[in-house]
Amino acid sequence: MKNCLDLRQPAALMLIVLLMAVSSSAQASSGEHELWFGAGVDGDIQPSVHARYLYDQSDFWSIGGGVEHRLDGALSAGRSAALAELRMVIDALTFVPALSLVGGGVMTWPKAEVAGLLRLEASVVWRPARDWGVMLRIGAERQLVDQAATTMLVTLAWGRYLGGAADLEL
Repeated sequence: MKNCLDLRQPAALMLIVLLMAVSSSAQASSGEHELWFGAGVDGDIQPSVHARYLYDQSDFWSIGGGVEHRLDGALSAGRSAALAELRMVIDALTFVPALSLVGGGVMTWPKAEVAGLLRLEASVVWRPARDWGVMLRIGAERQLVDQAATTMLVTLAWGRYLGGAADLEL
């Protein structure tokens, strides 16, 4: 039993050193506004574009919303969505991990069918400076209709941070 405890102390010390090595020298993100613009694909390799706004309530919680549009095989068909997002984040690192719960409404066109949408996302933001970042986001979504399949999504986005610790000159 003593050997197990001896291994835990160096492991904890290594974790602390690792976190210090990747941490940003900037302040935490409370009060910042985030604007994200990106493109991605779903499991059927259908392209999508999106724009999102997030407000950082604290270093751990963000709320926001956005719009996205996905083509469905042809330029004359697709779907548009309006989304609300609750994000749990661990900021003050150069690589910022997050989990998001996203819900909203989606309209498929040209049929004009409307449905609810629920999505769970995991993301990581590379934030080399306090005023911008690049996000890789992976999600699983399901439309809230009968027999809807779960769809996987991958998105790459560029973001701009405004206010708070970003200290921008506009």
